[in-house]
Amino acid sequence: MDKVIMSAARRCPYVAHMAFPAGNPFKGAAVTMPCRARHTAAVAAFNQRAAAAAATTTTAAGLAAPADTPVIGANAAGYATSVPEVSPGVRTPSKLPLADLSTGTPPDSLFENVVSGFGQCGSGNGGCSHQPAPSAGSCGHAAAGAGSCASGVAASSGYHAVLRAQQASGSCCGGRCGGSAAMTATPVVADRTRDFPAGAFAYDAFFQEQVEAKRRDRSYRVFNNVNRIAGAFPAATHLSTVSLSSAMALAGAAAVAANADGPASTGSSVCPVTGQRDPTGPLPAETDPACPVTASDRGAAQIHPRDVTVWCSNDYLGLGQHPEVLGSIKAAVDAHGAGAGGTRNIAGTSAAHLALEKRLAELHRQPAALVFQSCYVANDTALATLGAQLAAASPTGRCIFYSDALNHASMIHGMRHAGPKAHRRIFRHNDVAHLEELLEADAAEEERAARESGLFVPGQPIPRSPRVVVFESVYSMCGTVGPIADICKVAQRHGALTFLDEVHAVGLYGATGAGVAERDGLMDQVDIVSGTLGKAFGNVGGYIAGSHSLIDTLRSYAPGFIFTTAMPPHVAAGALAAVELSASPSVGGHLRQFHGEAVADIKSRLMDLGIPVLANDTHIVPVMVYDAALARRVSDHLLHRYGIYVQAINQPTVARGAERLRVTPSPVHTTAMRDHFVEAMDAVWRDFGLPRVEPGTSVTEFWRPDFLQASDAQLQVLEANAAPIAHPQRV
Repeated sequence: MDKVIMSAARRCPYVAHMAFPAGNPFKGAAVTMPCRARHTAAVAAFNQRAAAAAATTTTAAGLAAPADTPVIGANAAGYATSVPEVSPGVRTPSKLPLADLSTGTPPDSLFENVVSGFGQCGSGNGGCSHQPAPSAGSCGHAAAGAGSCASGVAASSGYHAVLRAQQASGSCCGGRCGGSAAMTATPVVADRTRDFPAGAFAYDAFFQEQVEAKRRDRSYRVFNNVNRIAGAFPAATHLSTVSLSSAMALAGAAAVAANADGPASTGSSVCPVTGQRDPTGPLPAETDPACPVTASDRGAAQIHPRDVTVWCSNDYLGLGQHPEVLGSIKAAVDAHGAGAGGTRNIAGTSAAHLALEKRLAELHRQPAALVFQSCYVANDTALATLGAQLAAASPTGRCIFYSDALNHASMIHGMRHAGPKAHRRIFRHNDVAHLEELLEADAAEEERAARESGLFVPGQPIPRSPRVVVFESVYSMCGTVGPIADICKVAQRHGALTFLDEVHAVGLYGATGAGVAERDGLMDQVDIVSGTLGKAFGNVGGYIAGSHSLIDTLRSYAPGFIFTTAMPPHVAAGALAAVELSASPSVGGHLRQFHGEAVADIKSRLMDLGIPVLANDTHIVPVMVYDAALARRVSDHLLHRYGIYVQAINQPTVARGAERLRVTPSPVHTTAMRDHFVEAMDAVWRDFGLPRVEPGTSVTEFWRPDFLQASDAQLQVLEANAAPIAHPQRV
């Protein structure tokens, strides 16, 4: 099929999505199981046979399993035990059947077809509502599709005893957890209270107050449970969370026990197989979809799947879904296993690591490169090591960093971690004149100190402190571009190294995707480059590229590189494939072209509506709200009413009064998706009564603390009056 049947199909809670065809990463097909009216009889017949088979099932330890608790999943690895024979000759997990769509007879082939792409029904997308909801935190069959029981069996079989056990315990199915084949309850661990002696520090009270302070200033962070769907980016499944007790009240044990007769009355539509609610129905009153799982909610169940479109991902080109990338990862896993097996110095370096580092050095036209587990670690470790080593060898006893005011936290922390002899000077964002003022001031101070100390020798150069100018090419929250050429000229004039972060530029700019420095013909002017494998390259990890001596110094002295397990070989293989695709004119070149067109389209249409877009010339589309509570409410409203996920950005990522939505269009956002997004943004701005600017214009203010200060009561009234619009079918 050429269409991914997403919205329409997922409105029925009995849908399992199959793998997408090889070579076609953004299209696929779905297998639809029967809706409730047709499903009841099939389920009853199926469960009757399953119950009979379960009575003879034994565990791996040779113990008889309870008659109402069949043990699912057996394989050579011994993760569980046997599978009840629910159909003649069918025992392997990969062939565990589903009820036939029309007769109730479990065919041998249907489930095998469904799991052939994902390993288990719904794994990776959370879309199969035959997975029991109240099993959050389990290693198998949770509705999130996270974690993969090796048996490959989803809870699609209709085994109500298994479901009851999971609902009662929140534990994993298949018997893998705890090494036992039988279902065992996993108790929720409450916060402990220590009986410390009088005068001891009140740790719990301190932690609670720290969190409450974040709530009071409206900067408390909420993690939305958004599950990408392999091969269908930017489509995803959002899963709301409620406590286990709320989930039990919602589904009801009676609804499970009597599912053949339909769900028990709970005031909402409940799936007769899993006890899950109809995902199109309203949430119960006690459920706050934006509320994170707290310490008292560790038994939370993930329920209420919603079809959403992601509009804030850093997978800018969708390469994280490309079949060549996925194929490279799978091949490397088959060849080398899951992990690296050690640090880079001790058993953790593979051919994949070396090939990736060589290719990254070539990409940036640098002699060498070094990969790290993330670019945060790369920046932090490189700058901390660089500052400490340079300061130790400095004739003045110090090293000086010159840092752009909007640099990323990883660079700020790296400079701080360099130690007390590494001094920092902050220059105004992209202000080259201010940078030069600071450099000249330090030069004058060192000359004066040399003269006063008697170290000045006429005709000889004055000893200077090592200097490093640290800046970015594309600033992720505002989309501004660093003046690379001017900064490099000033740095060279003052004998300073340049450290350029191209994290949000690699893959997106330049003929081969090396970044803004490549686009502007400046790669030979930059001394040190940092980049990421986790954004436009669609994988995970970071790297530093520079001279052989610099990279060897980091390899030899950087604690964040030396004392950590190496990147898994399959991650390195996937990243290498993505870098090669990005550098290819036929793939990367076209994706960059389509990406630029999508960004320009969204920017112009939002600006035409007077929605305040922060002016910039990059792929980042910051929509300014200037209020923390309102930004979160707008984000939640877009998610829950319009099926659009775009995260609110607040302090500490941006300053208070600079809150925004950070929109990142991609080449795989279709015309229909763009139309829906713009329509929804217009509706939210209208219904919430948000200020607009002159149509066709953008805003330039990074920070407007008094722009809008809405109370919670005002926000609730605004949200209550907002009306939904239809979510488009994915094409």
